[in-house]
Formats: sequence, C-alpha cells, structure tokens
Amino acid sequence: MKCGVILKKILKTGIVLLIIGSFFSGQNIHGIFQFEIGDKVAYEIMRAGYDIKVSSTAERFIGCSNSGTILDNGTVIVVEVMNVTTYQLKWSTTNLSPTITSTCYNNIAEMTYINFLIEVFNFLSTEFNIGEIFSTGIIDPIYFVPFEVPLFVDPKPDTWVLFDSLEGTTEAALASMVGSFTFVASEVIHTEVNNLMNLSLALYAEDTLDIDNNIAILTVTGVSYNMTSGALEEAIIYYTISGKISGVIFSVNADYRIKQTDVPPEPFNLLIFLNENKWYFIGGGAGVIAIGATIGIAISVKKAKASRKGTKKSPSKKK
Repeated sequence: MKCGVILKKILKTGIVLLIIGSFFSGQNIHGIFQFEIGDKVAYEIMRAGYDIKVSSTAERFIGCSNSGTILDNGTVIVVEVMNVTTYQLKWSTTNLSPTITSTCYNNIAEMTYINFLIEVFNFLSTEFNIGEIFSTGIIDPIYFVPFEVPLFVDPKPDTWVLFDSLEGTTEAALASMVGSFTFVASEVIHTEVNNLMNLSLALYAEDTLDIDNNIAILTVTGVSYNMTSGALEEAIIYYTISGKISGVIFSVNADYRIKQTDVPPEPFNLLIFLNENKWYFIGGGAGVIAIGATIGIAISVKKAKASRKGTKKSPSKKK
C-alpha cells in the first residue's frame, strides 16, 4: 500500500529543513558556562510514551530508552559536569547504566530546537510507515530518549537573541510544511519571564483530500532554560495524529516531559568517607583499626579497674 498524497506532503519536510538549515551560519561568539567540574543537576522523567494504532493493530510504549534500557516514568537522572572550557561543557550521568555522556557547545544549533518543536513532522516522515504496519501487523517499538534537547547552553546575551530569532524561523518552516493544508492554526511564542527563557509551539492542522485520505494534527511543544545558569529547566513534546490513509484508520498519541528537580542525597559510602577524611585517622583506613583497638583496650582497662575496686575490702573501723 502506498503512503498517499497527504503523507507525501509530510515527507517533503526533510527537504524543507535542509534548505532552512543551509541559511544558518555557525555562531562562534563565546561566553562562560556557569558551571564547574563536579556540579550536579537532576532531571525527572515526568511522563514519556507513545500510543499507536493502525487499523486493528495497537501498541503502547511507556518510558524513555537509554540504549535499549527502558527508564520508567518518575525516574530521576543525575548528571555531573565533567569538564568545562570556554567553548564547551561535557557532562555525564551518575546513576544510569549505560552511562549517558554528552557535550554542550557555546553556540546553540538552531536546527536542534526547530526539529524539537516540530517533532511531530519528524515522526511522520521518518518513524511512521502505515503501509508496513498494516501489511505486517507489527508496530516496532519507539521511545523518546531521556534528553531530547541539550541540557546546558552558554548564557551569554547572544544565546537569548538566537532563541528569540527562532520564533520567526520556526513560523517560516511551518508555513513551508503545512501551508497547503486545508486548515492551519499555529503560534510560536518566545518569552523571557522570571529569569526563564521559554520557546514554545502550538499547532493544529487538518488536510482532507477525500473520504479515505485525511489527517488531523495537534501538537504542543516547548523548552525552557534558566537565563543565569544556562541549565535546562523543562522540555515538553505532546502531539496527537489521527485520520485515514488509503482508507486505513490510524491514530498516534505521544507525550514527553522532563523537568529539573532536586539532586537526591547520595547514600552514605564508608570507603569514600574514609578516603576523603583520612586526615582524621592516622594511616587512613588502617587508623580505624588502630583506633578501634585503642578503644577496646581502654574499655578493658576501665572494666579491670572497676572490678578491682569492687573486690577491695573496706578497712575496719577502730574501736
């Protein structure tokens, strides 16, 4: 079964994005990342999942995938800054297996955020093959990754100027992709409130060719960064897709949200404690044994004295 005219429109998205991307020149103005080696930030997977149905075939995939390991909703991920230079910040997770390591650069990649905002079209053009699902009756597993956008940006003024410019650029991209749809209502909003930079998209689009070929798309996406630290505060992707392609009824619901949260306290580790505080104990860990022996001897001596004192006879009073 062929995709149909409507999906062919969506497949043009990749070409449009390539054209738009060619107009971006790399920004190399640098500032200073507001983190030091050893700093930690935590994020909670508030919700993540896909519900997909094509004809009578339906599947649900909940959580995020970390190289094949599924992270349940509610999982808190701790990331630690491993290295910082003028041009980049490298971080690594501390409580996941396998470990996630990534590098954030001082110049933001505009296409990363445009693709994030219009994720629904990336899904339709690269991940969703209705014909294959209908013919095989199999929906391959699909999951969000834990971090869909960079966790840190350089909080220099130019960063926020570039985010501001993405409002118009994203609107232009949408016009190229869904401008020929039967009905489109969209809004891209950039705000800077309470020290937070917010960039979001709300879109509803319909296209109808005939009774057997129609599609409706609703999506709300957004990203928020702390303008002082440059750390990600929250990222959201939500979309629903429904309709018919060549008479086959389908629907997709996707939901993703991560949010910065408090770094959980680390469990007490005696070996680490001794190593970090060995100046308290002569010889480090060996000193604990010596101190333990000393305490043991002191207790024995005290007991012996008490015993002798208890058995010693009181002198007779002279008459």
